[in-house]
Amino acid sequence: MMPELHMDPELMEEAVFLVLKDQEASGNPAPLKDFHEKRDLIYERKEGREEAFTDLAAQTFRGMGLEELFTGRLREFPGLDGRLRRVSVRSSESRKAEDCELFVSKGSAALLLVGLPPERFLDRPGLMTFLRKELMRADDMLDPAFAYDRRRTIGGESPMEDELIRERFRLLWDLWMAARMKRRGWPTAPGEAGHRKLNGLSEVVTGREHWTQEELLALAKTARDKSGAGMDRRTFLRRAPQELAAGVRGLFSDPAGPKTGQRLAVLDVARCLAWSGVDCQLCHLRCPLREKAILLDSRRPVIVASACDGCGICVKACEAVNQPAAIRII
Repeated sequence: MMPELHMDPELMEEAVFLVLKDQEASGNPAPLKDFHEKRDLIYERKEGREEAFTDLAAQTFRGMGLEELFTGRLREFPGLDGRLRRVSVRSSESRKAEDCELFVSKGSAALLLVGLPPERFLDRPGLMTFLRKELMRADDMLDPAFAYDRRRTIGGESPMEDELIRERFRLLWDLWMAARMKRRGWPTAPGEAGHRKLNGLSEVVTGREHWTQEELLALAKTARDKSGAGMDRRTFLRRAPQELAAGVRGLFSDPAGPKTGQRLAVLDVARCLAWSGVDCQLCHLRCPLREKAILLDSRRPVIVASACDGCGICVKACEAVNQPAAIRII
């Protein structure tokens, strides 16, 4: 049985208004006018108005093909049938806040929670790509062959090293998903389809149809220099953030050319005061995404590439106490 789809009524209503207003701005005011006329009739009722407004929004949502964006993608992943019980879609404040989280409990099918901003519905191709990627990730996590275990030991020598391995694992997993999407003839999001080398690992990952979580984690732990010799720990910690940043921007480049370059902060631990023994966490204190984009490992900053938006505030903070700064934007 295909997973049940539950849409947040407020999200449906906001999405309907946005799409109808967009159609009006494009020279087709009739659908919005018709929608308002139906709402006016509901206003005249003495009872049951809220339920009627919700029903009207849901009917219009389906009528415009917006629900099919979700049900159509679910049909593309028959492996989720029976393993995923429900997909619940709620509203998020912005694109930065959108998320997708899988909840699994013993003895019952899983639940997938998706957070989307209403404006996502103005870009149907982009929304379809997002949904395919997240459903593919859920399909992997629920596939016994992938053997996913969220409690699996990372195996780093410190919390910082664990975080770097996790980031590299996510990057490799994204590469593998992008390759499978391309093989199915599906478009990938800007910045997720390239095949430039990540120390030679991108070709390894994209060339195989099947991986397990343990195998991808083993690759994520691999850190080699150009000659193939193993890196020492300090070199690994210094180079991994740059490598991950290059991977996000370079490995996942759109074949048609990047639309917008993703800016990322990169920390040179050799120049960082905190990593040299000085008690300094100014970049961490000034970061708008503190505890997301910049973490502290024994009071030393660690930049998380996947959460950084490249605002540059950390660079200015570093420059106030360190010249030249240990952080740069690439």
